[in-house]
Amino acid sequence: MCGLAVAFGACAQPRHLKTTGGAPLERIPADWIDLPKAPFVATIVDGKAVLVNRSTASFDSVAAGCVVEDDGAVRIVGELFSQDISHGAYAPGGRVEGLLPMVNNIDWYVANQGRIIGRCDLIKRCPEGSNTALIRARLRDKQEWSAARTPWPK
Repeated sequence: MCGLAVAFGACAQPRHLKTTGGAPLERIPADWIDLPKAPFVATIVDGKAVLVNRSTASFDSVAAGCVVEDDGAVRIVGELFSQDISHGAYAPGGRVEGLLPMVNNIDWYVANQGRIIGRCDLIKRCPEGSNTALIRARLRDKQEWSAARTPWPK
């Protein structure tokens, strides 16, 4: 027996909905900041916006989110997307592909989340005045890096 589940419903879109306006998704987000202590840095490799592991550690999960400066340190104010690798890890020099284009396409995900996941309240844009950044990196409960309270870029 084969089953099919379809979620119907639409999320109300605010009047101030911003779109990418045809801007390429394979770019570093305009409001992205590379945090000084982050194990990954955003760069363009072979025409793609990627995160590159600049640390000596390996990670199998990374998350991008929203950050603000709070007394010279990072305060995380939201999570946008995370990406996990199930068989292996992002080793030193390794690339995380696809995450930055998702951040660039946040308006599409916000507008379509009701159709994709059946809920309209899970994916949210970053608050006004915040930046996007790497907020977390983890390796199977062995080690974790968090942006919380790390130094704000000068």
